[in-house]
Amino acid sequence: SVAHAVADETVADINGKLFELGREQTASGRVIEDSVVKQLEADARAALKWAPQNGQYLEALARVQYWPRMTSAGVVVSDIDGAYQTARFAVVAQPSSAYAWGSLAVASDRLMAESRLPGGQVALEQAISRAATLGAYEPYVLRGVIDIGLANWITLSADAKRSVMQSVNHLALRQADDVIALAKNRGRLGVVCAGKRLAGRKECTILSM
Repeated sequence: SVAHAVADETVADINGKLFELGREQTASGRVIEDSVVKQLEADARAALKWAPQNGQYLEALARVQYWPRMTSAGVVVSDIDGAYQTARFAVVAQPSSAYAWGSLAVASDRLMAESRLPGGQVALEQAISRAATLGAYEPYVLRGVIDIGLANWITLSADAKRSVMQSVNHLALRQADDVIALAKNRGRLGVVCAGKRLAGRKECTILSM
């Protein structure tokens, strides 16, 4: 229908804006204003009125909800609890969506850091592993898996570590610089350098000297 076509276009626009906001935030370090994020959330909810069980729409809403934003009081906030619940709905509605599992992994990681994640470590690792498997050819998902995996590396099980390293090898095929940057940011360069795709990188050969 026309309404659903408009909703699809709205969600695509939201994802495009989040991509641009992410690039801007990375380049400038400036946190996005709360009003911008609130408008995106309103747009996502408007799309969901036409298809409340649409996994793609739910995933877009979850991404908006966990996006850091600056309030008028100068405080950086994000709706992690809302993002977690929305991402849970998304993986139920679309269990084969790498992006839905990726969003769940991000929200789960945030709650885990506050010792508030239902299911704890097992739930976090399930989200990481599912996102890694389903998103093997999705750079956006792979970057999230690698970042969260490296941040939690010490506590991950052997199986979860293998999932993270598979993501490292997949992303390194096309975006090796991104893998190196993520690893440096998390202080885990030695971990990714153990991957077969990065052994010859200058940053890795220096480590072995």
